[in-house]
Amino acid sequence: MGKNGWLMEQEMIHKQLSEVIGGAAMMLAKCIANDEPHYCLKCGAESNIDSRKEEKKCRKCRSKKVVSTSSLEGVKCAKCENGHFVIDKGFFCVS
Repeated sequence: MGKNGWLMEQEMIHKQLSEVIGGAAMMLAKCIANDEPHYCLKCGAESNIDSRKEEKKCRKCRSKKVVSTSSLEGVKCAKCENGHFVIDKGFFCVS
């Protein structure tokens, strides 16, 4: 096999490996969940939403008015429509 034949074979192997690795990376990206609990400001439903998605919607009413449950301080409650969320400064959690 000449130099050109060897080079062509190496390029073909590189292309095949790139396709396999690229496909595996895409599959892995789909398998890794990045869900975060969200609260719907319209209907009060709580659901996990992939934080990597550009468009966040409530799974129950499809409203785009959702907020991460870690950012609820001062937000009006959609269920009772009277209260507001506050932070419990005495709560401590270790993960």
